[in-house]
Amino acid sequence: YGDNGKRLQYGPTAQNVEAVFPDFAGHNEKGETINYDWGALMFVGLRAIQELNTKIEQLEKKLAKKEN
Repeated sequence: YGDNGKRLQYGPTAQNVEAVFPDFAGHNEKGETINYDWGALMFVGLRAIQELNTKIEQLEKKLAKKEN
């Protein structure tokens, strides 16, 4: 935030993101990883949540059948 670290920030580091999604990482003129496209990462996370929700719904249906 430009406050010399006074505010605690949450989330993955650019290096963590780059390890999984290299195309999302931004680099400075020295080639050092300095930032990432958080918007793109957010959509990957949302898709993962959708997939997990689908799996949960399928498991709930199987469980309901077994209980009957």
